[in-house]
Amino acid sequence: MEKQIESYLATDFERKLFSASAAYLENKDDPLRINSFAYSLRELIRNVFERRAPEEKVKSCS
Repeated sequence: MEKQIESYLATDFERKLFSASAAYLENKDDPLRINSFAYSLRELIRNVFERRAPEEKVKSCS
């Protein structure tokens, strides 16, 4: 599934952020791993949305 998600990522930053997000889940010793994963994944999704639908273009739609 990771490869499928990575196919939607266009920049090196997005790929690195996704990789870091997945790594948070693997750290079983971190009690905040789910929080860290969710936070970084939220930022990744925000970044992809901004790239795919810039705010200026969204606002200019009827």
